[in-house]
Amino acid sequence: MRRFFVVVTLVAVSLVAMACKDEGTVLVHKLAFNGVKAVDEAKLKNALATRESSKLPWGKKNYFDRSRLDADLKRIQAFYADRGYPDA
Repeated sequence: MRRFFVVVTLVAVSLVAMACKDEGTVLVHKLAFNGVKAVDEAKLKNALATRESSKLPWGKKNYFDRSRLDADLKRIQAFYADRGYPDA
């Protein structure tokens, strides 16, 4: 069941990303994970290259980058595999 939620989340992120421009103009406001119960969500978020933009108007802005998203999908799989979930 956990594997199902991870796969659904990855597919949803991929579909949203494909609908966006490739890079440079789309701000990343929030990273959200659905169905993550087996691992610490904060550690998973820290393992990714994609970062949320600052909520402050003068803070750092992080823009969507397709290649970074593709690498993050592999990082998620490796993150779960390292913690005993090789089929995630």
